[in-house]
Amino acid sequence: MIHKFLIFSSYSSLSSPSSSSPSSSSSSSLTDVATRNVLLSSDLRAKISDFGLSREGVEDSLYYQSRGGKMPIRWTAPEALEHHRFSTASDIWAFGVMLYEIWTKAETPYHGWTNQRVWVEVIAGFRLPKVCLAEKK
Repeated sequence: MIHKFLIFSSYSSLSSPSSSSPSSSSSSSLTDVATRNVLLSSDLRAKISDFGLSREGVEDSLYYQSRGGKMPIRWTAPEALEHHRFSTASDIWAFGVMLYEIWTKAETPYHGWTNQRVWVEVIAGFRLPKVCLAEKK
């Protein structure tokens, strides 16, 4: 099902060849992997786009304004929240949150929480709940 829907053939080319460690900072990190940034071609090939957080009409409460610009708190890895370090590992975190969005049929991650609460809880170790993918009969 989902594996037929998402084909990321060029994703691996996004990581910097100089970054051998998943925790190292990479200038090619996407920083905003979310369903709103997935584009589908006519053959249902998915591509992750990055529009530099230029969001007209997107609910502003999904982002946190910092000195360096806006951050999508609900999709941002703990190390990126705390140290502003974006890497392949933080992209994988955001990809997991994006899968949560898909599997919950577009539910906002950490629904009902403020960005401040999301930040505090994620840093303290909270993780999104597992989603049951089994179809009910």
